[in-house]
Amino acid sequence: MKGKILLAVIMVALLVSALPIDRTDAEVTAPNYLIEGYVAEGGSIGKIPMGDVTVRIKDMQGTVFEGKTDRDGRFSIEVPANAGLSIAFTAFGYTIISCPNTSTQEGSEYLTLDLTAAAYNSATRTYTITSPTSGMQCAIMAASSGVVKGTVYFGTESIKDVTVTLTPINGEGVHERNTDERGYYEIICPTGTYMLTAGGKGFNDSSEMIVNVTSSPSTANITMEKSELKKYLGLDMAHLLMLVGVIIGILLAAAAWLLGKRMKGPNRLEIFDDSSEEDEDVRYP
Repeated sequence: MKGKILLAVIMVALLVSALPIDRTDAEVTAPNYLIEGYVAEGGSIGKIPMGDVTVRIKDMQGTVFEGKTDRDGRFSIEVPANAGLSIAFTAFGYTIISCPNTSTQEGSEYLTLDLTAAAYNSATRTYTITSPTSGMQCAIMAASSGVVKGTVYFGTESIKDVTVTLTPINGEGVHERNTDERGYYEIICPTGTYMLTAGGKGFNDSSEMIVNVTSSPSTANITMEKSELKKYLGLDMAHLLMLVGVIIGILLAAAAWLLGKRMKGPNRLEIFDDSSEEDEDVRYP
């Protein structure tokens, strides 16, 4: 009897373990780890925090977790692991120059995170890689500029007097330069991401090109295509001539209609007697 009861208990336990666990949304989305810190502008460490800085953390699989600093320069980003992480800071016109508990990666904008040296709060599973906002150990960014250069071609021939334009995707200030006799241009501008376009007389505007301007020079060569017909008022020559032809046709039709209406009207002959009355002084024999 006891054996049967034990067998029944085991079977019930197995059935219960096989049932799906009903987890709340809070349990499912609970953060594994938080990486936090703050960013300040270079030359004013701990005094002028930088807001709206994009902070990205990348894990070993290449997955990127992104956030932004608040008005106090603070950021907090949720990540699923606490090893093999890299961090990058991006702000238009600025470059990261130092950050505690990190080391540089050659040829990459990312810094390797050393969380073993960072302050860790096990209760909240939070790593603080900088000191508090009032402290000296923060991520420091400094104003920076870069160079975009290249040559504009039509086929294998370079083109002079082409206007090359850089329009910031997130930022202000459009930068333009004309190509020289060799078709070469060079633009100095704040670091950031830009949309590059080119346009010149007798050529179609180039297709848009995204350029990431860093402290290292960027090269962007451009290929143009000849414009078959010059445009006036937003219309090419063929469509403009067509429009003119339609207008002339309408005017001719209107003139013909008016002329026909005039010819079909009643014929009237008006005789005006402009002779003066007979002079009373004239005497007839």
